[in-house]
Amino acid sequence: MKKILIGLGVLVVVVVVAMFVFLGNLNDIVRAAVEKLTGAVMEEAGKAMEQAAGEAGKALEGVTGGAGDIGKDAGNAVEGLIKGIGR
Repeated sequence: MKKILIGLGVLVVVVVVAMFVFLGNLNDIVRAAVEKLTGAVMEEAGKAMEQAAGEAGKALEGVTGGAGDIGKDAGNAVEGLIKGIGR
């Protein structure tokens, strides 16, 4: 009976140590998983923002096409603003 209790005690100690090690690393495990998932999403969103910025710039150039460089400057400003927000 004494040997069984000692064996169970050792087993409990091993389980407790394993739990502490796992819980100690849990933050890093979750952080890596979140960065992996959100990194891909943010990359796709950045590409979409850049594409939208280019289209907005072209649209502004088309609207202000008779004004010469003003349309290009406004288009570049909008494009730069949207790219800045996406990063």
